[in-house]
Amino acid sequence: MTTNLGDDEMEATTFILATGGLFSRGVVADPHKFYEPVFGLDVKAPEDREQWYERDFFARQPYMTFGVSVDAGFHPLRAGKPVANLYAVGSVIGGYDALKEGSGAGVALLTALHVANLIK
Repeated sequence: MTTNLGDDEMEATTFILATGGLFSRGVVADPHKFYEPVFGLDVKAPEDREQWYERDFFARQPYMTFGVSVDAGFHPLRAGKPVANLYAVGSVIGGYDALKEGSGAGVALLTALHVANLIK
């Protein structure tokens, strides 16, 4: 169920998480941790907050690479194990810096196309 659909329920056997990264709130930071708010998925980020950022504002910022951990089939991990009927695409996935690399649109498109091919 969702907030916008009221009492209308949605059912599916396969789901795609495309909620975006830090700025879209697909992954969220509080003073103590980074986390994924919808499913409680594993997020690759150091526990030590001092490792989240570089003091030089213009340097590559580590937090820009934080996102959901996935396996080779783009299944996100929860408690270290893949969620079999869930896929992650786009900037919710960690491991790259879309801002510094200029790769955000490419990652979004290619991961979505790849996952669509995996599902069909």
